[in-house]
Amino acid sequence: MPSKPPLLLMSNHIDGVGGVERVADELARGFSRRGYDVSLMGIRPTAGERVSLAGRPYHTGFLSDEMDDPAPGGAKRGPAMIAWRQKREQRRQEAVESLQKTLGHYTEGIVICMQVWVMEHLADLGLADVMAAGTRLIGQYHSSYAAAHTTGDYRRLFRRYRDIDKFVLLTDTDARLFQQQDFNNTTAIPNPLPRFDEHPGGPRENLLVSLARYHKPKTIDHALRAWATIAPEFPEWRFELYGGGPDRADLQDLIDDLRIGASARLMGPTADVGRVLSRAKLHVLSSQYEGLPMVLAEAMSMRVPSVTYDSSPGVREIVSDNIDGFVVPKNSVDELAERLRELMTHEGLRSTMATSGVRSARRYHPDTVLDSWEQLFTRTLR
Repeated sequence: MPSKPPLLLMSNHIDGVGGVERVADELARGFSRRGYDVSLMGIRPTAGERVSLAGRPYHTGFLSDEMDDPAPGGAKRGPAMIAWRQKREQRRQEAVESLQKTLGHYTEGIVICMQVWVMEHLADLGLADVMAAGTRLIGQYHSSYAAAHTTGDYRRLFRRYRDIDKFVLLTDTDARLFQQQDFNNTTAIPNPLPRFDEHPGGPRENLLVSLARYHKPKTIDHALRAWATIAPEFPEWRFELYGGGPDRADLQDLIDDLRIGASARLMGPTADVGRVLSRAKLHVLSSQYEGLPMVLAEAMSMRVPSVTYDSSPGVREIVSDNIDGFVVPKNSVDELAERLRELMTHEGLRSTMATSGVRSARRYHPDTVLDSWEQLFTRTLR
């Protein structure tokens, strides 16, 4: 590249505590360190748990400053629902108009759409027209090929992602699977790990943690049922579940029904994953589908082995079963419990896996990932 192009990273929200928001922040910081003029923009502020955007070493903003209102209850075609949909469409049009003005600064730059909803806003302006004006478009998808079919995202990706400059998946396997379906612009770049250097290594608590949304695809109820099986054997251990989402009340009811409230607790969202992991000895992930779940690599980097469902190629890419963690068949609550029991019982095994995990996590060091992105920029601008 003769010079560094201006970069616009776009995500649904940039002020939340979710995984995509953490990745967006890490990438924006990394590109800024390397001398790029970086802006990170969200469609609108999140309606959930928020983090401050002050003091970041890059530009931030929103296409619309209004949060989404929750959908009203009642009839799907009732007056309240009709009014809500009209207001939502008006906000979308306002966001698209704001985006059109923003793109005027990137006719010689690169726009990275980190989520499908963002690309759909761009599509309202005509993707071919945006690229014809000189803007290079890169689209990311943070889940797997299989999950795209499960969630209905595949149809949206097929309409919007085949004709942009580059389509970035998180694993080589997923990039190849999409390529076989007439996506000829795919490549794979993993997400970078956050820097957790501010959390010194110290004594660990007898603590199992979950870091996942309280949402049905995460099937946190499986992790709770596994815990209920083994908790009586380990009265000195606790299970803390960090997250937010619509299923909190249902999960609390399950904790009460299983009578594990003395040892299992819903902690709510956290903006400091590193601090949580610095206290823990084990991590569990019981999702039905994932892309490249960086929480597994984050745990590895903090010397915390994971027991995880085999829910995507990305899981198997991060965790080597029986070496730096355990990968168990999806929906096998019994095996989830058995592997947790094994690691809670054997301190030596936990230590060995923790050491292996730190080595494995180096693949996701920010500098390594940023090198891959810069190579992609070079190819995209040719």
